[in-house]
Amino acid sequence: MSKKSFMLQETRQIATRVQLALDSDLPELPSAPEHLYTLARGSSDHAATVVQRLMANTAIPATTMPPSLMQHNLRMTDSLVLGISQSGASPDLCLAAEKCRQQGCPVIALLNVLASPLAEVASITLAQHAGAERAVAATKSVVCSIVMGARLAEYWGAPAFQLHRLPDQIRSAQQQPIDDLISLFSADGPLLVLGRGTGLGIAAEIALKVQELLGRPAMAYSSAEVLHGPAGMVVDGYPVLALAVGHERTSVLSAVKQLGKAGADVLVLDGDCRVDDMASVVLLTRVYLALEAACRQRGRSPDKPDNLNKVTLTL
Repeated sequence: MSKKSFMLQETRQIATRVQLALDSDLPELPSAPEHLYTLARGSSDHAATVVQRLMANTAIPATTMPPSLMQHNLRMTDSLVLGISQSGASPDLCLAAEKCRQQGCPVIALLNVLASPLAEVASITLAQHAGAERAVAATKSVVCSIVMGARLAEYWGAPAFQLHRLPDQIRSAQQQPIDDLISLFSADGPLLVLGRGTGLGIAAEIALKVQELLGRPAMAYSSAEVLHGPAGMVVDGYPVLALAVGHERTSVLSAVKQLGKAGADVLVLDGDCRVDDMASVVLLTRVYLALEAACRQRGRSPDKPDNLNKVTLTL
């Protein structure tokens, strides 16, 4: 492994890549659909979860489409499918996208690798502009997917998300100390990650990266759900990472207060109390740096996690 891991290099490139995504021209796009479904796996699905929440600002209902459902020939009238993938190579996504097209449903493929099987079956291809990712753990492609999803939401009528501020906000976030996060991630035992709104998809992404990079159990929950069962596993010293940003910040802090009473050891990331829809995305770019450092501290490779490949071909 090089002195600077690919994951570290790629995380440091996020602000530049986001700027490229923001400066890019959108292709000709269809009008706003009645319903939006996302097709994605892994980290791309976490990005899709954030995009779904951003779409709420357009009044377009958006939700996940499990690829296996398309074998049932669902009615897709007045719908549009957004497929998000770094590689565009997973067979189940490609098959689901093709069946959507056969139902007369437009498919937008949001891809990092444009010359891919998913691009071949899509109606429209939209570039993530993340550039080559060599580390197995996706970083810049996740953030760029969210940014391009936000641009789609704006195109379909969402109030502006002030996306032009993102590159500078990301650079600023990545300059902040991460010792507390490194300490949290380097410990042993399970970890609970909380978020809500756009922070829920980010919480899921962080939990996945903890599993992937650190080989450590981690679970992500909405602050609206954690007290309905998961709080039962909390004992003294149980580690919790909470993303208290976005319009649901108060809900997250309320759940944190209850978990603290149960003995949880909570680290709150508040992004200077920002309440805009992209605040959790900015925090994620700082968390990636801490995860990479914790991974090396635990003697693991940030670029080649055990048992994993860069491209997962889900059948």
